[in-house]
Amino acid sequence: MYLKHISVKSYGPIENLSYSFREDEKGNPVPLAIIGKNGCGKTLLFANIVDMFVEMKRQIYPQGILEVNENNYYKVGNLSYIKSGTRTSEVKLELLASGKKTTYIDVMSLNPKQAIEAKEVADTRIQNNQKFKDSGFYKSTDLQGLTSKEFEKEIILYFPFDRFYKPFWYNPDNYNKMAINSSNNIGYSKTNIIKIDLLENIKEWFRTVHLQTHLRDISLPNHESLPPELRGKIVTIQQDTKLQTHLKTILATIKGDGSYSVSAPNRNLSTIGLQGPSIHCADISQLSAGELSLFAIALSIVREWDLFHTNDSLDLSDITGCVLIDEADVNLHIDFAYRALPALMKLFPRVQFILSTHSPFLLSGLKKEYGKNIDILSLPDGILIEDLNAFSEITTAYEVFNAETDKLTKQLALLKEENERVKALSNKIIIYTEGKTDVKYLKLAFEKLDGFDDIKDRIEYYDIEHAKDTGDGELEKIYAYLQKGNDTNIKICMFDRDKPKYTVHEPYVCGENNVYKFSLQVPSHRDSGDLISVEHCLTDEALKTIDTNGRRIFLSGEFGVTGITSDGLHLCHHRMGTNPLEIIDGSNDKKVYSTDGHDETNYALTKDDFVQHIIDNDPGFDMFSFEGFRPTLEIIKSIVEDADRN
Repeated sequence: MYLKHISVKSYGPIENLSYSFREDEKGNPVPLAIIGKNGCGKTLLFANIVDMFVEMKRQIYPQGILEVNENNYYKVGNLSYIKSGTRTSEVKLELLASGKKTTYIDVMSLNPKQAIEAKEVADTRIQNNQKFKDSGFYKSTDLQGLTSKEFEKEIILYFPFDRFYKPFWYNPDNYNKMAINSSNNIGYSKTNIIKIDLLENIKEWFRTVHLQTHLRDISLPNHESLPPELRGKIVTIQQDTKLQTHLKTILATIKGDGSYSVSAPNRNLSTIGLQGPSIHCADISQLSAGELSLFAIALSIVREWDLFHTNDSLDLSDITGCVLIDEADVNLHIDFAYRALPALMKLFPRVQFILSTHSPFLLSGLKKEYGKNIDILSLPDGILIEDLNAFSEITTAYEVFNAETDKLTKQLALLKEENERVKALSNKIIIYTEGKTDVKYLKLAFEKLDGFDDIKDRIEYYDIEHAKDTGDGELEKIYAYLQKGNDTNIKICMFDRDKPKYTVHEPYVCGENNVYKFSLQVPSHRDSGDLISVEHCLTDEALKTIDTNGRRIFLSGEFGVTGITSDGLHLCHHRMGTNPLEIIDGSNDKKVYSTDGHDETNYALTKDDFVQHIIDNDPGFDMFSFEGFRPTLEIIKSIVEDADRN
């Protein structure tokens, strides 16, 4: 049961829309994503599609349907929906079910007589309809003899934008009807197209599915690895039914991080739990809003099929029908929108999905999952968005965001672990820095310079080697955070001097809880206004030491406006800033190449490799003077003396 064509004229904000649904190379329906700003007609279009299905059901089940009360319409007609500046609106939908074409027509006119005379209404059935002539309203649904058995072969589901929102066109007399269960009497429908309480719709069915058992006899091999009493015997084992397997597949697809198991249902508490890599909950109602939204939508599809198809051997690819999801990205994290929902839809290749969305991440995810087999329709103009190249930037943004989120999660775990280690210390001096090379230089300086034996054995360093390079902004936050603690340690935050915003101009600043901050001190071979980091406590001559591979540290000031060093031997494509002491660290665009054009070697030595040469006492790096670090160590000593006095 698939929609084949939509035609809308002068209805709401839509002036003229004509869209024919496509199939892919395997004959499966191509999903349709409807986009546009608020007020562009997306929900109005959904209302007409749902109204068509309701009118079909009304004829098929004359004794009663769940979507509306008695003879009520699902959608209230209102002349105010005729597009401003026009006189007549028309909505025409075509659907194919069991080889029979159903046609739905809804026409409204401010002046039916003039509309007929001006041939704004071409259908003679409408022209001759007295009700239309009198009221300006006409609605019909031609089923072409479609039977209830044919209708029930396929699913039809509509997931509204908001479970509690009643739009202007919605007939309020039907609202309480939504959640009422129908009898199984002949002539009554026992299902509801409109799903407004997803959890309650699926929860009991989900429990029932997992109360089922599937017992299977298997023959054990006559093998010495088995106990003698079991060799060659036939035993009965319990295994998942195919339906249970499908539901686990759905959950694993949503989470995207491994397999999941379902705990035995609790008969007394009416609960059923879920266990997996990132879910441990006693009942499905404890899932997050996004997880529950996707899980409930997918399970509603399977449940609806299961109501009329009792064969437990079904595959998800057997399910056919039409599923409408208004505002499909509601409650979804961008990962669920970009990855999970498109992957979930792919589990049901023969279901026709019609979505509305505001999410560029969902559109990009659909494009990635379906390739050319996705249609994106822009309202109110009704234009198909065929060039999806713009979404490549969104895909890149998502991947960067996802990678950074994963990195941050791991980082936080490491920082938490490091904080616990630091808290366990007592009467120590803990130094926090912006980067991991800062720690390495401080350790070297304390070892190479005399006069600090009384404090160096008390010093611990915050382990950013395994956390991250903190950075000045993060170090400022750490300084504020540490003051909220209550411990006996002296905490010192050391800032570089390359960012004036974070430079401490006093010798040091004392906060609460023995927390101090200061800036790296300017060595005698630098000017007081130089923007320096820890490496600049060494002389430029030392920094430019060449290793055995011909690589060295480069400073921004060595490159002219052309990006070439004054000796003409090296070039860098990095756009130089105003700080001539900026270190060109060999990363990304900060790579340095030979100017001969044939050598692709990156000659820029990283900060970490440089300090490692010093630590390893490599030739040329083993005789550096560390006197440039003495003023900084003197400040640390002064802070410790101040803290010990207090």
